[in-house]
Amino acid sequence: MKFSRLLYSTRFITAICAAIILLAVFFGLNQTSHQEANCFLIIYNSPAFPLLKLIFDPLRTDWQCFQARELSYFIDFIDARFIAWCIRHHIAHFYSLSAVMLLIASSGMIHASLKQLFPRSKAWTIALVPLFYTVCNLNNLSFFRSSKPVVSFGVLILFFTLAKIISTPRKYHQIRACIPVMITLLLLPGFDRTGFISTALYSAVATGLLAAAAIPHLSRYTNLNSAHLKPLLILSISGVFSVLLSEIYNFYLAPEIIHHYNGYYPTYLYQRLPAGSYSNWLLGLFFLAENCGFTFTSYADILPSGFGSFILLFMAILSLKSAANNKRNKLLPWLFGIFLISAVFVCGIMAKRHPAILLKDVMYNNYFQPFLAFFTGFFAISALSITGIKVSRQIIAGLLIVSITARILLFAGVLPPPFAPDGISAFHRETTAATLKTLNDPEMSKEQLIPFSSYQLIAFFRNDPEILPFELKSQESERLK
Repeated sequence: MKFSRLLYSTRFITAICAAIILLAVFFGLNQTSHQEANCFLIIYNSPAFPLLKLIFDPLRTDWQCFQARELSYFIDFIDARFIAWCIRHHIAHFYSLSAVMLLIASSGMIHASLKQLFPRSKAWTIALVPLFYTVCNLNNLSFFRSSKPVVSFGVLILFFTLAKIISTPRKYHQIRACIPVMITLLLLPGFDRTGFISTALYSAVATGLLAAAAIPHLSRYTNLNSAHLKPLLILSISGVFSVLLSEIYNFYLAPEIIHHYNGYYPTYLYQRLPAGSYSNWLLGLFFLAENCGFTFTSYADILPSGFGSFILLFMAILSLKSAANNKRNKLLPWLFGIFLISAVFVCGIMAKRHPAILLKDVMYNNYFQPFLAFFTGFFAISALSITGIKVSRQIIAGLLIVSITARILLFAGVLPPPFAPDGISAFHRETTAATLKTLNDPEMSKEQLIPFSSYQLIAFFRNDPEILPFELKSQESERLK
């Protein structure tokens, strides 16, 4: 079998990406303990809390920052139980099982989708994209929260489904073909507020495209026609239904369920955005540009923001070139513009609500992962749509190869890590190996220089009766009037 045929095989590419991920796990690369993650490992493995009572308890699982994302707590529960099983069998680690599985699944889905959308493209150019996405997310495998990896996987489903509907709408005239995206739209808001925003934006875009497809005179500008009406209608109805159901759950159902299982009503203080959240777009743009620069260079101090701004501009130009080169992509510049503007404002809101995401120890982790999923989709479709322009293809392939190489060098320890040496997570990073060694050796003294939460985690798995309950005092509860 020719090597090009192997590269064209989704199973082979998925196996390559899986091998990279599993090698990183086997050698313990970039895993780290975390104060909150240590507490979650204790809480989710405590026999004192039945599953439903625990999942519907934002006081413990979200520090009282109620966000109606109970589905993510269920995945966190599975991750924490898996880690606990490994610790009890003396193979301690801090890797998230769901993050590993979802990243492997994402690589396969990206390759299969691009192969379907661009059957005539060179096998190696398609193979670069899932490889790029995989290595850029190797730093998001440690156990913390499952919400961002799950939302990122959902975003990829939404993105590539819309791309396929625009390209070959008649394949989605049957509801059966739309079931995966309908389920994704239904569940995504239950994993994170980012998932809710992604669903709301997707619904608005689908509704707008539906309106455009219904107007024949717009076909020359959008390349939409009557064949697009049914699948876009399915997307629009599914998205709007999901948004409405999510809001009903958030404000009416969840509080009653939480009160039933735990005897209190959650506070909405965290959901109420601080003043100036919607005008914080400069910091939102900084967050996006900084992460884009880091994605393609693996440097955090020298030129990420400037280079990241160039990457965003390059993707905008690439989408325009793609639209001019391929009539199926007439909508691509508009969709990219809508996403970029929305992402800037969402990141600005995130930075205002949670300023810690701008710290070096936090910025380059999984907060950017859902946005990277969108950017990867736009970049891949724009790049693979350009045919007959050899220089452009070389630049695009070069960017991907440089990014993949830089990230591998970063994990090999050749490039400096992006974390601050005196950052908020520095102590945990420096003592992760000692914590794991102590967890693996029941005879080893836990009296050593490690973070207090790591000390408590070790004591918990040694059945120490002095473990604190790890509960925060409840803020003033409130019930929706």
